[in-house]
Amino acid sequence: MAFLYCFPALQAPFWGSGDAWSNLLPVVHYRHSILEEHTLPVYTDLWYGGRYQWQNPLWNFLYLPATLLWLAFPLDLGTRLVYIGHLGFTLWAAYLLASLFVHSEIGRVAVAILLTAPLLSAFLPAHTEKILSWGWVLLALYFFFQPNRSALSRGLLSGLCVGIIPLTGSNYYAFYMLMLMGSLLLAYGERKTWFGFLLTASIGLLHLPSVWHLIGQPRGNPAEPISSLGISIGGILLSLAVGVSIPLTWESWAPIGLTSIYLFFRFIVKNFRSQQRPTRIELALSGSLLIFVLLATAVIYRGHTLLDTFRVPMRALPFIALTILLILLIQIARSDQHGATFFLLVAALQVSLTSLLIRPTGSPYSPYDPQAQAFADLIKQHGAHQVWLPSDNAQEMFLHVTLNRNGIGLPNVYYGDMGQEPAIYGAHCGYGFDHLITRIPIRTQTYLLKPDLWWTTSTGTIARQNLRFIKKTSLYGQSLYIYRVICEHGTAPGGAQTSSVK
Repeated sequence: MAFLYCFPALQAPFWGSGDAWSNLLPVVHYRHSILEEHTLPVYTDLWYGGRYQWQNPLWNFLYLPATLLWLAFPLDLGTRLVYIGHLGFTLWAAYLLASLFVHSEIGRVAVAILLTAPLLSAFLPAHTEKILSWGWVLLALYFFFQPNRSALSRGLLSGLCVGIIPLTGSNYYAFYMLMLMGSLLLAYGERKTWFGFLLTASIGLLHLPSVWHLIGQPRGNPAEPISSLGISIGGILLSLAVGVSIPLTWESWAPIGLTSIYLFFRFIVKNFRSQQRPTRIELALSGSLLIFVLLATAVIYRGHTLLDTFRVPMRALPFIALTILLILLIQIARSDQHGATFFLLVAALQVSLTSLLIRPTGSPYSPYDPQAQAFADLIKQHGAHQVWLPSDNAQEMFLHVTLNRNGIGLPNVYYGDMGQEPAIYGAHCGYGFDHLITRIPIRTQTYLLKPDLWWTTSTGTIARQNLRFIKKTSLYGQSLYIYRVICEHGTAPGGAQTSSVK
């Protein structure tokens, strides 16, 4: 099933485009350090003029299952193995979790599909951190809910799974999972479980240096405020029921099926009429559901910047779907399962068919694209080490990976939203780059250095006399002009004139 869902992407030269490339740049960096420079992946000059690799919030080097595959295989094959392997792992974890609540084999398969469904949209843009982490979310819940397990082992195993989540670079899911597990642990009320959970989950603190500098920092954008990235209550219901919602984006995909929603509300009405009191676990899940709804609608984000680290509120949608499914499964486990199995099957069939709308189609470009490699070879022949590159076209991000893979630093390209600033000025004739690439020839006295990043307003200029034209080339029909930065006396960085003493 996993193979068939991913088949178009597996046939393409590479898995994804856009976010796929920026998500993989941390992988490119540690691969270059280990395989090319034969050094530990600590510091690299391949991004923003030189920074520690672990300062990237998506850094996942410590997540060894994926790291070993990416080191053992070429980047394109390694990515395919990592993605398809984790989809299979997620389905397996979903089946284990389903087996705790549903007796029939066909019912377990249906529930496994529903538990996996909220992840599927992440394969479309190839959001690596979500692909790597969702299986650990489900496995943590399996160990927590598994009966006949001692209180200590329940905490140790579920905590270990939760601790692994931030190591995958999945900051959103680590945050949401801590809230969900925190409420469940409070409801369970066993000190040994708390102790075991905190002991093993603390492994996730190894990822804290990658995100601490973002905590509480405002990350809003006047053109796209955080409130605009939320979703309405009606949008949440549409997303859960059919997967397609408003705003129409892959981020709003989290279907569990119309009949699952029907079953959920039917049990609520039934329990209300029979005056059945919810258990502490059900209360904990209901409280978590409310919090996730407030997060997804961006209500909790108002009036402060404490949560701006998680600047896309609707990414809480998969946890809304997950929490509703958990409440539903608890109800099914203590009721007549024969009637419920039919509704679950219908929901799984609906979700399976609609998931064809978001099958990953892959990218026409590869990290080993021949034209991109020829361009890298060309500028390396002219001594390029740090290159200021036009980065206003997300379709060209495969070029960023190719250049980084060849050891060429890019001080101004997009590596994901992390409060970054481009390295405009530096040690090379006062600038942070030794070569400049433009789409049109420079015919003015100064050239504006605009980084084309969403979350920065930093700009600078370079004087034309500080640039020496090298060559015109092209990449898939797009003209590119190559300039070398030269040290011209009398001109300071930014184009200002300076006096010189003779």
